[in-house]
Amino acid sequence: MGLDRIFVTDGSASNISGTFILAVLVAILMYIILDKTTLGYQLKACGYNKDAAQYAGINSNRGVILAMVISGALAGLGGALFYLAGDNRAISVVDTLAPSGFNGIPIALLALNSPIGVIFSAIFLGYLTIGGIAMQPNFAPEVVDMIVAIIIYFSALALLIKGFFQWIKRKKRGGDTAVIEEVVPAAANADDAAPQEDGETGEDPPEEVSTTGEKEVVADE
Repeated sequence: MGLDRIFVTDGSASNISGTFILAVLVAILMYIILDKTTLGYQLKACGYNKDAAQYAGINSNRGVILAMVISGALAGLGGALFYLAGDNRAISVVDTLAPSGFNGIPIALLALNSPIGVIFSAIFLGYLTIGGIAMQPNFAPEVVDMIVAIIIYFSALALLIKGFFQWIKRKKRGGDTAVIEEVVPAAANADDAAPQEDGETGEDPPEEVSTTGEKEVVADE
């Protein structure tokens, strides 16, 4: 798609291909499906709480199976683009697994499961990986894996700290609610006991009893 002529390294064409554009389009499509459609709402509801989704009338088993089908389709598309892009890669039998599939896990964690965030986190981690390969043999390639691991740990730690502060806020709100429940009845009792002006006692005036009916009865007798 002409990207090899735009991104040139050392006077030679790079290995980038149109698969990058296809990957971005797929990420945008998944964003629309997950955040803008009823199907996406059902899938996220099943992911958050399967039993609650079932209680709300959503077929949770169908949602789980459908999410697995979509995930498998995206993984297959990623593998197909990886090996069919024509950048000197080929399928071969090796003793170790290719790390491309496992790299999707830290990318999704770093993007907080946002399809749009996946685009930027994938570019970032891809930049670290390719940069580490280009800098060999000046340093060990495991340094890149260590940097990626540190980023993931700090991201998870940030979520943990955020959840801790949210828990403290909920506890504080619970304490404020208890204080309000104690103060409001006391204020109501104070209003009842407060002296009234102009000779009022604060009590409701007695209802007027009409004696018209009794007088009419006496007159008839």
